[in-house]
Amino acid sequence: MDNDSESTVAVGAEETRRAAVLRPLVQAFLKGTGRLESGINDAVWELGVSRATVWRWIKRLAEEGGRTSALAPRKRGCPTGTTLISGKVEAVIEAHLRRFFLRRERPSLSRVVTEIRSAC
Repeated sequence: MDNDSESTVAVGAEETRRAAVLRPLVQAFLKGTGRLESGINDAVWELGVSRATVWRWIKRLAEEGGRTSALAPRKRGCPTGTTLISGKVEAVIEAHLRRFFLRRERPSLSRVVTEIRSAC
């Protein structure tokens, strides 16, 4: 077995363990019955994470219908392929960089940034 498959199996086992601890809390959360404090404290101790993380996982499990995959680690940051600026602004930036900065004799970068700001 290669390292990737072993890490996938390990992650799956951890998700399953988390789900087993959290499912009773999710059911109590959805029904709105009883106090969850003792269960939350037990989950914090057993899973070794903060109270905020336990609550986040409970809400995520509730939203995902109790699926174990809801507890899979998520990547931080923006999803791949997300753009933060429009295509028009990107085109203006590229044109100004080609016109002013990508030359043998070029102005300072701060001057180019000022030009780009004024063009946008």
